Amino acid sequence: MPRIVKPLTDSEIKKANPKDKEYFLYDGNNLRLKVLPTGTKRFIFNYKRPSTCKKTNLTIGTYGAITLHSARSTCQDYNKLLSQGLDPQIEKNSVKHRQQNTLLLIAKRWRERNINSVLEETMAQNWKRLENHLFPKLGHYPIESIKPMDIVNCFEPLNDKEQMHNITRLCSSLNQIVEFAIILGLIQFNPFVRIRNSFPAEKVKHHPTIPPDELPELLHMVDNCSSNLQTKLMFYWQLMTFSRPKETASARWDQLDMNKSYWTFLPEDTKQKKEHTVILSKQCIEILKQIKAIAPKSNYIFPHISNPKKHASSQSINQLLKRNGYKGRLVAHGLRTLVSTILNEEGYNSDYIEKSLAHTDKNSIRKIYNRANYLSQRKKMMQWFSDLVESQRRVKLK
Repeated sequence: MPRIVKPLTDSEIKKANPKDKEYFLYDGNNLRLKVLPTGTKRFIFNYKRPSTCKKTNLTIGTYGAITLHSARSTCQDYNKLLSQGLDPQIEKNSVKHRQQNTLLLIAKRWRERNINSVLEETMAQNWKRLENHLFPKLGHYPIESIKPMDIVNCFEPLNDKEQMHNITRLCSSLNQIVEFAIILGLIQFNPFVRIRNSFPAEKVKHHPTIPPDELPELLHMVDNCSSNLQTKLMFYWQLMTFSRPKETASARWDQLDMNKSYWTFLPEDTKQKKEHTVILSKQCIEILKQIKAIAPKSNYIFPHISNPKKHASSQSINQLLKRNGYKGRLVAHGLRTLVSTILNEEGYNSDYIEKSLAHTDKNSIRKIYNRANYLSQRKKMMQWFSDLVESQRRVKLK
């Protein structure tokens, strides 16, 4: 006949003084209190493991940190697991494992690992999308428990609003996170590889630009508008270096080699994460002389007007265009399209043009073997284009 155990009381636990050796007080239903020589009192769940039938102890917590009532509640949960043939220790570790492998926590580890491999602005935009559209609903779910249909339902509001670009970027980020989880050994396969196919294709939107014959009108507007001189110089720098708005705005003096007339981006400064050299025309060198007189002490070629320690806004050129009648007709990035069109119509080699625009060769095999920079050829081409811009500025409009 089993021994009847009288349940413990808080008064008995408080009066239990330490001895030379640890000892136990019994509460029943596999719950006991271990009293250590140090005076520490721990609730212990003592049970037979279903797989081996051997007795083992599972610590519930320290008295004071948890109450007797809380310990009994946890003990009751453990006894329920035993009645189902489950080992409480294994289940406890499994729950802890699942809590550590939530989509949000893995995504944070992925972001830390990749923060230096993409542009800071790009990572910030992608992370903001995840925070707005994925994490609120699925961030705290274990990654292995998320099903493809969960993702589809999560992105459905974006589909209703026809925000296909956001869906594309979210699917790309999600797949990178899941592939990262596979590398870590947290899951075996990626169930979301084709999740983007669940939504309509994204409509390609090209940056608005103008035809080449409208270049004189554009240059006349820039020269005569009310924008400050630095913004106008930024416009001409971007136009004649074929650079992206962000690259122009964040250009630094330490990127320049004035002896060779080179402007060189390190991999961390470029969208493609690879070094790129721009050959500066005579007109670009003249811009540098003018801008140096405006802001001689800044590290940036085009410093922020109110804070020289920061660079100018990448939206400066867009604002200039919007304020002067080009809204919907031309954006700063569209200047690159305009440049490409003019050079292609002039018959310049497409390799020279694409290299000057810092485009990656779409032919993966050719990209491996063709490492040419075409510096001498590009120098002639870029000087020709700057001379064209200079001549077009002098054209009298009708």
